[in-house]
Amino acid sequence: MTGSLLEMRALLEGMQIGFLTTVGGDGHFHSRPMQLQCHDTDGTLWFATSVESHKCEDLRTNPRCCVAFLKNSKYVSVSGSAELVKDERMIRSLWTPAWRGWFPDGPGEPDLVLLRVTPEHVEYVDPPGGTLRSLYTRVKNALTRSRAEPAPKKELDLVRH
Repeated sequence: MTGSLLEMRALLEGMQIGFLTTVGGDGHFHSRPMQLQCHDTDGTLWFATSVESHKCEDLRTNPRCCVAFLKNSKYVSVSGSAELVKDERMIRSLWTPAWRGWFPDGPGEPDLVLLRVTPEHVEYVDPPGGTLRSLYTRVKNALTRSRAEPAPKKELDLVRH
């Protein structure tokens, strides 16, 4: 596992909700919250969804996407490509009763599909000192009329060759 991959996995620890952004057939960006089900050692992100959803329609036309996470003051944006996966064994292994709200027939629901996002590029801001550091920076900026950031944006390239 590469250092960039280890860094990405560490950044995603504790992240549960991400905003998946796709490009619709109308050319507009569409974002919606998605619960991260797991992330594999190779960096792959997994989500559960309805095969008939607009996001799947978008991704069948253009698999490029972005998933952005925010927790406290840490921001992680993962861009890559998505694929719809109908793997009943994996669906059963990831199944949680919380999914019943969308899939009342359980893991055998015909509409249930997994969404696999293969990351290619990561951008993130992870301020040392977390939320307190971010608040301090905002107050300092307001008092001094500056535009300092609590931490620099960093990038990771994960494209596999």
